[in-house]
Amino acid sequence: MNENSFFAFSWFLVMFLSVFSSDKIFAQRHRFVHIDSRQGLSNNFVKSIYRDKTGFIWIGTESGLNRFDGYSIKIYRNNLADSSSLINDNISRLFEVPGGELGIVTDHGVCFYDPTTERFSTKSHFLDKKSIENPADVTNIVHDNAGNYWLVLNNSGLVCFNEKRKNIASLKHIDGDVSTISTNNITSFAPHHDGSYWIAHSNGIVENAALDKGKLRVVKRICLPTSMRKTGKPLHCELMIDKDGDLWSFIANVDEGVFYYNTDKNKIYHLKKDSIPTALSSDLITGLVQDDQGYIWISYNGAGIDILDKKSFSIRNVSQDSDIGTALSVHSTTTIYKDPDGIIWLGTYKNGLNFFHESMVPFPIYNRHSKRYALPFEDINHFIEDKKGNLWLGTNGGGLIYLDRSSGRFTTYRHNPKDPYSLSSNVVVSLCLDHEGKLWIGTFFGGLNCFDGGKFTRYQHRVNDSGSLSDKSVWEIFEDSKHQLWIGTLNGGVNLFNRKTKTFTRYSHVQQKALQSGYISTVTEDTKGNLWFGTSLGIDVLQKASGNIVHFESDRNNRTSLASNIITGILEDSRGRMWIGTVGGLSVWQRKTNRFTNFTEKDGLPHNTIMSMEEDADGRLWLSTSDGLACATPIAFGDSIQLRFTNYSEADGLQGQHFNEDAAIRLKTGELVFGGDKGFHIFKPKDIVHNKTIPRLVFTDFQLFNRSIHPGREETNNGPLLSSSITTNPSVLLAASDNVFSIEFAALNFIHPSKTRYKYKLEGLNDDWMLADANHRRVTFTNLDAGHYTFRVLATNNDGEWSEEGISLPIKVLPPFWKSGGAFLTYIFLLLAGFYITHKIIQKGERMKFAIKQQQVETIRSLELDKINTNFFTNVSHEFRALLSLTISTLKKLSEQVKDIDQRKDVDLMQRYAKRLLSLVNQHLDFRKMEVRDIRFDPFEGDIIQVVRDTVYSFTDLSEKKSIKLTFESSISSLEAIFDYEKVERILFNLLSNAFKFTLDSGAISVIVDVKELSENSIIEIIVKDTGIGIPPDQREVVFECFLQNEIPSSMVNQGGGIGLAVTKEFVRIHGGSIMVESEVGKGSSFIVLLPLKKIADSIPEAMINPVNNEVDSVVDGGSISISRGKPLILLVEHNEDFRLYLKESLKIPYDVIEAKMGEEGWQKTILKYPDLIITNEIMPDLNGINLCKKIKSDQRVNHIPVILISGYSDEEQWLEGFEVGAEAYMSKPLSIPILISRIRNLISLRKTIENLVEKEYVLSESAMAPLDNIFIRDVVTVIEKNIANKELTVSDLSRELGLSRAQFFRKVQELTGKSPLELIRFIRMQHAAQLLEKSQLLVSEITCRVGFTNSRYFARLFQRQYHVLPSEYARAKRRD
Repeated sequence: MNENSFFAFSWFLVMFLSVFSSDKIFAQRHRFVHIDSRQGLSNNFVKSIYRDKTGFIWIGTESGLNRFDGYSIKIYRNNLADSSSLINDNISRLFEVPGGELGIVTDHGVCFYDPTTERFSTKSHFLDKKSIENPADVTNIVHDNAGNYWLVLNNSGLVCFNEKRKNIASLKHIDGDVSTISTNNITSFAPHHDGSYWIAHSNGIVENAALDKGKLRVVKRICLPTSMRKTGKPLHCELMIDKDGDLWSFIANVDEGVFYYNTDKNKIYHLKKDSIPTALSSDLITGLVQDDQGYIWISYNGAGIDILDKKSFSIRNVSQDSDIGTALSVHSTTTIYKDPDGIIWLGTYKNGLNFFHESMVPFPIYNRHSKRYALPFEDINHFIEDKKGNLWLGTNGGGLIYLDRSSGRFTTYRHNPKDPYSLSSNVVVSLCLDHEGKLWIGTFFGGLNCFDGGKFTRYQHRVNDSGSLSDKSVWEIFEDSKHQLWIGTLNGGVNLFNRKTKTFTRYSHVQQKALQSGYISTVTEDTKGNLWFGTSLGIDVLQKASGNIVHFESDRNNRTSLASNIITGILEDSRGRMWIGTVGGLSVWQRKTNRFTNFTEKDGLPHNTIMSMEEDADGRLWLSTSDGLACATPIAFGDSIQLRFTNYSEADGLQGQHFNEDAAIRLKTGELVFGGDKGFHIFKPKDIVHNKTIPRLVFTDFQLFNRSIHPGREETNNGPLLSSSITTNPSVLLAASDNVFSIEFAALNFIHPSKTRYKYKLEGLNDDWMLADANHRRVTFTNLDAGHYTFRVLATNNDGEWSEEGISLPIKVLPPFWKSGGAFLTYIFLLLAGFYITHKIIQKGERMKFAIKQQQVETIRSLELDKINTNFFTNVSHEFRALLSLTISTLKKLSEQVKDIDQRKDVDLMQRYAKRLLSLVNQHLDFRKMEVRDIRFDPFEGDIIQVVRDTVYSFTDLSEKKSIKLTFESSISSLEAIFDYEKVERILFNLLSNAFKFTLDSGAISVIVDVKELSENSIIEIIVKDTGIGIPPDQREVVFECFLQNEIPSSMVNQGGGIGLAVTKEFVRIHGGSIMVESEVGKGSSFIVLLPLKKIADSIPEAMINPVNNEVDSVVDGGSISISRGKPLILLVEHNEDFRLYLKESLKIPYDVIEAKMGEEGWQKTILKYPDLIITNEIMPDLNGINLCKKIKSDQRVNHIPVILISGYSDEEQWLEGFEVGAEAYMSKPLSIPILISRIRNLISLRKTIENLVEKEYVLSESAMAPLDNIFIRDVVTVIEKNIANKELTVSDLSRELGLSRAQFFRKVQELTGKSPLELIRFIRMQHAAQLLEKSQLLVSEITCRVGFTNSRYFARLFQRQYHVLPSEYARAKRRD
């Protein structure tokens, strides 16, 4: 037998044994993780892969360089504006340069990445130091175990650098010396385990050489058996040396397959697509690697991957499968790379990166994608093992399946409606092999089946047959140690099967109420022969010794009870502990204490719902749940027990996250089987290796205000923020203003990185560790105090093993400038300087104190003098007003009595001059108020056009005297608005006075009024225009200042004080308006006043242009007052005899007048005479008018008498004070007698009207008030009459009854009746009492109660005040009549 024949025979023998000895090859499949542009890869065409010393994976693509840390990808690209960026984006090779730099081969040559500065350069620090002539010639660098770096140069041989000795040697071909390398064009270099090196040349020659005294000596030279050598074209040969020291090679971009050189046999084997017995999937090879299991991985351009078992030389192809999300993503691979952790990385043509590690798929799976035979139905409910070691599978709709593990074939048994001996239902829930070897099958709605190998015998529920199965659905089948067959059903409880009679008995205890639940989920027997029944109401244990049943159930108030009443499984472990799976967690029963210890998600379970349980040979519990698989290692502490959980998810290769209930079994071989709705797993627990490798931790990013910081590019005043890349753990220097920064970190674990857990702390801020998961690897800190900190991070691997050292990052936060050393020196200097300056200031202050005290004395004396002067001026002004008021009133009366027209004109002229003089006095008083900011807005509702017109007309005498044409123009005839009557009048008075003062004779003055209508408001414009001397431009800005007097011609006499325009401006401001002046010297001036007013009625748009007449209509018609019964009695209280005499003479015709000189005298006469009205001066020596009015209004006997206050003050505060004490009217000096008479007449008439109202059954006449007011008064009277006997009736009750607020009601009643609501209530009660006294025979005490009084004496006093007789006398007088 020749060598090739022996090789083929050996291969077939090994293949036969490997296929039929185990079914693992059919179940195992390779699970790949995919990384492409959807995860952030710069381009899906991957051309090179490399893992650096830090642990990052670098991925060179057609468009950019990528750094992958297991979670995220950082992309580097060429930037024309940045000379430190990548020189070209098309990356073909990556390699490590001594010193830590990364070499990158691009279309534009070689460049180097410095990880400390994160910059790219065409120059290398290492190559520059070692005087490499042309760094661009470096095509690869290979590191061996002896500490040598081998630089492969383009057509320049090799350069060897020893890291320890720091020496360098150039190795090239020497003509005539066969011990040197055959050519300088080296394509691949591979160190051998024995210390030699294999070198591939572009001519197809492969050499083995040894390094001897700094020289490379060739010891063996072979030629690859390829036809391409004859073409003379350069061949890019790649080499790979396996663990056995054998050489593997391929030629890139040439379909020549793989060359395998067996070093022991010194023979080359050429493996191709058509090779026998080992045939490759393709001849176009892209890479070769050997994994940690010894398998050779061969990647192809278009045929996926071949995995070659070197022992048997069998090949298993791994190709793309679009139905499997974790299969190889594409057929075309471009490169293959194995990193130091044993992970296989595959670059693809259009689908990015794929990587694989054997620990990523620890659970072999059987499903519809399994090779060689696919699982017929994936949803598995139950397993049972036969004597041959084969498996029966009960499915959830696919019938019964039998797995022959030796061949991997599946046999399916399904329900056939036409065959009564077929399976009764395709939903198989439970299985049991009895001692006779019969298979019992429990189904859903198909009853019980027994399979003897040939046919199925059915046992079903029949309603009228007590010996039949108690339910249609069988959930559990169990044969005990006595060979009794127990059947648990879905709704029919427990059945015991009699094999002889073929009948069933519903089991129940004779003496105890047990097994009350119809649902039986599981039945098991412990080592003592006790039967445990799992139900939906807890657990029932049938004790073998006593025959009694013990019941266990969940109690929310008892932590030592079951975790839940719904039981999913019961298992006795090798130590006799009973484990109970429930939907609320895992429970273990302690025999000694008869208590349960419970474990839930808080203790580490992936989910509280336990689907099935099995114990492995090492005593560990394997639990399938609704959210993955868990391995629980029991740890005993005395009588207590704890569990350490290792959890597995779909990412670990599980068929899915959810498993089916009771779908688990432990095989005789020790293997465990777990099933779900997507297939099942068969695995050896020992093969599930716990990963103890701790991943390398690295900082991946440092951000300041959410912006990544690069080393040496951002600086503080004390230096750069980062001295080097954050991946090198540099010191961080932060300014005080850098108060928001973030640190990102990662454990470079590519095997299930999502399972990695982290904990971190910032020493100097908090000594407690903070936990984080893989999704929260960035920590942000804000507003740290100045000082030194250390940020530390620890991490676990995917199996929960914590690192001990971790990584740390020193951080220094600089203090703000005001806390720095220089700042404190400055503070000390400033403090000393402050002490010195303070000392000097104190000295200077002491010197000034005496002078200041003298000045204060002078100031106080001056203020006292000013106060005396001011008070004197104010008092004299008030006296002037009083005298002027008498003068004006006398002149007005004289004007009415004089018959001669010329004499009347003289009297009228005197009256106007007196009014003007009074206006000047008022103006000076207003100026005084303006000084103390005492002028307020007094709102008045009226026609402002009428006010302006009347004021203009009052200057007719002056216009006639000076022959000045005075005109009044208005765009509207009337505008009802809210304004301050007196202040508007004063504004016009001052402006017109100035106009007449500075206008020469025969001039012209015009007043023009215009109104701009808005939605709710109006803006009135008043222009006072004259043809006077005008105002110089330099005086216009200050014309409104106090005491300013303009220069005037000598022919004019300026008698003003310079305050008129200042007062005018203040009055305009109070209205919220503005005033301006337009003037031209010699031509005249125009003063423009703008006042915003609130309308109360629409304006009447009727233009008016009228010359002002010389006559002014009288304001008030002083008609006589008609009083029915004699003259009304008026009381005059006035301390000024002349003024009192004047008033008496003016009022004596229509009224009877009595006098009082002082306030006290007036009070006495009020009590004695009961006048109809009282007129009193506000200012009197003893009892002033305010206090007199207050006294009157507080006395029930006279509080109904109207009071008119007369005052020399015109400000609203004084008036408000008078009205608050109850005065009905307020009049300011000088008095207008006609207006005074009208006020008196109206007040007396109002009182009479109310009296008439009460006397006429409280109904006002139609002429007395408006219809609505009439209705209101009637309503008031009606409410009072309804409550006439209610002693608790209040004003608040009345206002609430009538739907008004108390204030509104009080004001309305006061206005309509002249009485307060309380007075009106008493008045009506007295009137009602009078009627009862007149018409009934009731006693006075009874009438007192009926009209709402409780005190008869008080009632009699009020009655006498109103009717001037006692109630008893009034009743006797009426009865006599």
